[in-house]
Amino acid sequence: MSCCGRHRAPNAGGQQPGHATNGCPPASDAECLEQLRVWTAEDWRVLGSRWPALEGDAVPAVRLYHRGSALGRAWLREHRIGLNAPLLRRADGWQAARETVAHEVAHLAAWAVYRDRGHGAGWRQVMAALGVPATRTHSLDVSGIPGTQRRWRYRCACSTHRITTTRHNRIRQGRMRYHCRRCGEALARELEGGPGVDT
Repeated sequence: MSCCGRHRAPNAGGQQPGHATNGCPPASDAECLEQLRVWTAEDWRVLGSRWPALEGDAVPAVRLYHRGSALGRAWLREHRIGLNAPLLRRADGWQAARETVAHEVAHLAAWAVYRDRGHGAGWRQVMAALGVPATRTHSLDVSGIPGTQRRWRYRCACSTHRITTTRHNRIRQGRMRYHCRRCGEALARELEGGPGVDT
């Protein structure tokens, strides 16, 4: 995808990390990867000044991957992060890239400092140090992205959930029940206003 202009990192000039990017996606995967590595190094430096134990660790490696609906991933043992190249080629995906880098770097730091391997209190502390909201998932349209499943809308007492076709089929066949982590209520299919499917 060609870019409408040269992209500049939002942290140039010493701004706090965690702000959304401006501009359109870089013209090539190489340019994209270069920018992601800059942001990763910036975030790792910020975290190293907060948690000195991280200063001895290398800046995490950064890779692009090309399948699935997740915008970013962290591999704890390999000390690397990855971002979804097809999603980054879209304007909305690129807008979310800066915070996604922080999210994934925070996983590596939370693992190193707190042995927190998920979205627990340690991860939330690291996200706060980076000045980024501790959100767990993106809301981007993943239709047409290789390796993605259709998403089905379900509800609980407190919110709407998007679950994969695999989980939807397990519920439909009576093999499994899924519960909201916040309110504890079993998820129920949301039928109002359409078929209840996100793609």
